[in-house]
Amino acid sequence: MNKVYPDQTAEVQIVHQKMIANLEIPLRTGERYWFQVKHPIEGGVVLKALKSPDLNLSGLKGTAAQLIAHLGMTPEPAAMKLAEYLLTNRLPITKETFQSALQWLKAADAAETGLPIIKSMFNQQLPFVKDVFDA
Repeated sequence: MNKVYPDQTAEVQIVHQKMIANLEIPLRTGERYWFQVKHPIEGGVVLKALKSPDLNLSGLKGTAAQLIAHLGMTPEPAAMKLAEYLLTNRLPITKETFQSALQWLKAADAAETGLPIIKSMFNQQLPFVKDVFDA
């Protein structure tokens, strides 16, 4: 959340993209929130604010476990490692990208080299497809 405006709108940033969002609930500038995209609308999306776990209370492992549960995934060690990495690096997470990245990491059998590749894919805004990961 970058800026909150008096007309119940706010500037939010998702990775490198900034957008204006209509607020249905009060949010605070500088706070971090988890959002779920409810549905696209012309010129934007509708975001639903989710309860964000407090990293100071639950720790990274607890937060990763909550994220995996929210995505409806099995909390296996590979999924926990991926979730922790994505959270630590503040990378955007969708169920689809999480599932894809987890499959690629398992197939590559080398999370230590695969995780930075996933980060680069997000940071460079590359297509999130297996061919790019493999390259």
